[in-house]
Amino acid sequence: MTTTLAPALIADELAWTRHDCVKSRQRGWWLPLALSFAGGAVIIAALPWIDPTTEGTTGLISAAGPQYVAGVVLLSSGFVTALLFDDVPRWLLGCQVVAFVVLVVGLGALVEPAPRLAITYTHLGFAQYIGSHGTALPPIDARAGWPGAFSLIAVVESWINSSTGFVIGRWAPLLFDLLAIAPLFVLTGVVTEDRRARWLAIWIFFAANWVEQDYLSPQALAFTMYLTVIGTVLAVFGSRPSVGRKASGAIRSIMASAQRRLSIHSWHPHTPLARALPAATRAVLLASVVAIGAAMTMSHQLTPYVLILDIAALALIGRTRLGTLAWLLVLMAIAWLSFGASSFWSGHLGLLTGSAGNVAGNVSAGVSGRLRGDPGHLLVLWSRIAIVVALMATAALGLLRLWVRHAEQLWVAVLAGVPIVLIGFQSYGGEVVIRTYFFALPFLAILSAAAIFPGRGRVPRTARHAGTRTTQSVRQRIGIGLERCTRATGRLSPSVRVVAIAGIVASASLLGLVAHYGADQSEQVGVGELTALTWFYAHVPPQSDAFTACVNLPWRSEGAASFRYKTLVSESYGRPLKELRRLLSPERGAYFIASKSQEVCGEQQLGLAPGWLASLEASLSKAEHATLIYSADGARIYRLAPHEPTTRPRSQ
Repeated sequence: MTTTLAPALIADELAWTRHDCVKSRQRGWWLPLALSFAGGAVIIAALPWIDPTTEGTTGLISAAGPQYVAGVVLLSSGFVTALLFDDVPRWLLGCQVVAFVVLVVGLGALVEPAPRLAITYTHLGFAQYIGSHGTALPPIDARAGWPGAFSLIAVVESWINSSTGFVIGRWAPLLFDLLAIAPLFVLTGVVTEDRRARWLAIWIFFAANWVEQDYLSPQALAFTMYLTVIGTVLAVFGSRPSVGRKASGAIRSIMASAQRRLSIHSWHPHTPLARALPAATRAVLLASVVAIGAAMTMSHQLTPYVLILDIAALALIGRTRLGTLAWLLVLMAIAWLSFGASSFWSGHLGLLTGSAGNVAGNVSAGVSGRLRGDPGHLLVLWSRIAIVVALMATAALGLLRLWVRHAEQLWVAVLAGVPIVLIGFQSYGGEVVIRTYFFALPFLAILSAAAIFPGRGRVPRTARHAGTRTTQSVRQRIGIGLERCTRATGRLSPSVRVVAIAGIVASASLLGLVAHYGADQSEQVGVGELTALTWFYAHVPPQSDAFTACVNLPWRSEGAASFRYKTLVSESYGRPLKELRRLLSPERGAYFIASKSQEVCGEQQLGLAPGWLASLEASLSKAEHATLIYSADGARIYRLAPHEPTTRPRSQ
């Protein structure tokens, strides 16, 4: 109960504080501007002193230092203070959010010289293959059946004349985050015209987004497309809800309403934005939505189906008149799966349907299966869980405040709940729970902002409103109770309330930073690893087998289809030779690559004892056919087969 009421207290404290501050407008809006400018300056001054190689098990924040933390606190305080003034310029809140995204969310791109996350290099390798061969990837990976995003990366690489794509990989997370601001702003505008609520929802979205799906990946591109389509459908092709007024409780009426809303019919503008646009512009936007849906279908395996569910849900509850779009997206998804991606699923049908219906197993793989590792990594995992729980509690309060004010925005809760359906169909490599949270996050953030800025509706005090007497009574009692609870804290001085609210927001921002970059020690890519892999591709003959322990290795950036990349399962780390002999082929050479990131990955994420990688390498060294051929900067390469490198091994 305390956890649920705390956001309510903060919400109305913010409203009362804003009321007190507006009375003294001579202070103006210079205070939030000054705080934000000071916070940005402190952060920029701290960036050159952040050394990612010195971070501990809690990730990048352990290397950031107190100066950077102080800058984040000042920047967050400036944003909170700006929410308290009605006379703040329209550009200030937007600039504060952009500064937060660049200086806090984009910290990894600012301080790490190489692209983060080993999977980034795999995607660069896929794009390099498409760019050099001019054809789609062979069926070497599940992602090969959806090459749209990799083709786009190859085109961009050709435009900027980048042979490696490392520049793209490094700055892609920051670029995707900045691109998401515009569709998020449009999406929040469907709920409220209050720009404070809109920018607060966007701030919450980035502070709570620890999923790290903004790196150079098809998911990042598809998610940006997803937000664009949903925002356009609601803002331009939306309609007012009619379920409560037209549909009765009978099943026949519900089915008739669903059939009507999912059928082909003419559409007319119902939103203010749509009425301000000429018919030709709306037609162009509709064609753009269809084109984006087609591009998304060719780029990602999961996002198109979430979009289909969302559009269908919006049509069923009467929030859009584009129910036909859901059917069109279904046809495109089935067509691509049947023809474009047939080379993959025809031999791996079990991967698509094997986990269907196994809800408990899918949840276990995404939650309890990941709660392992050293104490520092467990702290990061629990901070992520704390963010999810706090966000859901605040979103529930926001939904409640909208409900007691008869706000017609309950569709936000519907879209927040739609991704839960995914858990029953696919484990998605153990990530389905994380992806469910990721797709629900924009709408949870909007509801959380509604907990503080619920809109201009008022708490019902009479029985004049539509609905049953029971509903009226419940709304009245809950609304009045919330008002009494929040006004009870009005005895605090405005300055105390400002400090308290700013402290909570700053703490949430720092907690989000811990959750986002908490695993950075194993996710960052060192120069030594890149040097070792450059040597590997220059000296090892193609068609060889490449082995590693822990998948966190930045390989495949070259020769994506020229080598056979294999990762040893963790159960074989104690006796690697037995597993290797089973996997080795007498017709091809084989090599084992070890580096610091593998060691850190095993200790932090798998809970292995310190020195586990050294023991594995010692077992390899005892074998007659395992020879160390490269060792430098914490990276080592062993030859496991009689294949000789094209040049003499490098001596160190």
